[in-house]
Amino acid sequence: MFKRRGALVAGLVFVAVGLAQAASSTSCTTGSFGSYRTLGLCSVGTLDFYNFELYTLDPSNVATAADSTLLGNIILHPTWDGVTATMTVDGFTGFAVASGATAAWRIRFTVDPPPIILDDDAALDPPFGEILVTHSVCADGGTSGGCATGVQTQQFGIGGNAHFTFTPAVSVLDVVTDIRLNPHFATTGIASGFDGIVFAVGTTATPEPGTWMLLFPIAGVVLRNRLRRK
Repeated sequence: MFKRRGALVAGLVFVAVGLAQAASSTSCTTGSFGSYRTLGLCSVGTLDFYNFELYTLDPSNVATAADSTLLGNIILHPTWDGVTATMTVDGFTGFAVASGATAAWRIRFTVDPPPIILDDDAALDPPFGEILVTHSVCADGGTSGGCATGVQTQQFGIGGNAHFTFTPAVSVLDVVTDIRLNPHFATTGIASGFDGIVFAVGTTATPEPGTWMLLFPIAGVVLRNRLRRK
């Protein structure tokens, strides 16, 4: 009888974990930024990605929602190695600028895991000229509001990258990244461009609290049945 009950508990645990992962049953695949906006939410390994937004920025950093051409040209490539989810956003090759011009874009997305998030990285690939990247994150809500811990920001250029380590680890991460080509075009301008930017989000292997919450009702059912048999 004990073996049968143990098997029942194990089976229910697997069911609960499956239910927890079912919310992100649509896998992220290579596609245009426009298709990601329509998709809404998708998963890379055990991480859920959503809130995909793309803007152009004028020289004063005023944001305008990307048009259909830009949404179709910018491509997202997700990969998963069992611990880290990588999202490469490329297709910017045709938007390089001359020494007397500037251009900029804003990329936003949110990551919500079953495992909790330990770190976040961003780097250009491959850039030339002069580029300023402002990579901002909120570790507990949205960067546009409701960020109780405060928005954290790092800036980098060609040859650099942004890196955040979260202690303690976090359960949701909102990311906003501004990329400006030739930020000093009016004074010391230089032709600038890049193809893509790589985002990497590292996780733990531990399910988030929401996953374990699904197990509590199951444990209650098992305990109740055992008490009834006594």
